[in-house]
Amino acid sequence: MTPTLFDVAAITGLLPTGAIYDPFKATDNIKFTIRDKTYSKYIAENQQDDEE
Repeated sequence: MTPTLFDVAAITGLLPTGAIYDPFKATDNIKFTIRDKTYSKYIAENQQDDEE
C-alpha cells in the first residue's frame, strides 16, 4: 500500500487544493533566451570524429 498525494500533503502540511497560479496576475516577467534547440546543442557539443 502506497500513500496518495493527499496523504503526502496531509503529512507535510501542504494544501492539496491551494491557490491556483495565474500567469496573467504575475508581477514579474520571466524571460527565456533559447538560442539552440536542446537536442541539437547536445549533438553539436558531443560530436566526435572517432573511427571505431
